[in-house]
Amino acid sequence: MRIAPPAWLVVVLCTVLGCGGGEPDPANDTSEVAAKAGTRDACRLLTVAEVEALLEQKVASASLDESMREYARCQWKDEHGVYLFGIEVWWAGGKQQWDIWGQAMQQANAIMEQQEGVSIDSVVTQGPVAGIGDGAIFSDVMPSRILSGDRFIEMGLVMVPNSAAKFRGLAQTLLSRM
Repeated sequence: MRIAPPAWLVVVLCTVLGCGGGEPDPANDTSEVAAKAGTRDACRLLTVAEVEALLEQKVASASLDESMREYARCQWKDEHGVYLFGIEVWWAGGKQQWDIWGQAMQQANAIMEQQEGVSIDSVVTQGPVAGIGDGAIFSDVMPSRILSGDRFIEMGLVMVPNSAAKFRGLAQTLLSRM
């Protein structure tokens, strides 16, 4: 049985880590956006077929939500526009993002222990995965993270069936294409 984290934890983590964002503009063709801005396209790290195999369902769209020279975010959605899977990629500055995540998790854990008397790990399963880049943390509820050199990938696996079994292969595929 999976227990959802308390709402206040989600609010705290979103406040500390940043969650959500604006709706992607479906009129933007990701290749044109990336080419015009001189950016890298996170949507091109995985094919639609790979994302469908990962999710075990059809994907209707991939949108390059945000893109800059060193950072890009891609989201895959179903035919109703419902979010299924997403990645955020830092081609540079990733070590700093990794450190920020670690500090934010320490702060969130301290708040949860103070207010609820339990650690985050007792509510949300997450943990290091050896042998992937310079560091990898898997979670089926919180964003999973991968660090390799100064490159950083964050991905939401909450909608991915059997995400624990798929994480290593997905991480290796993403790192090999960066």
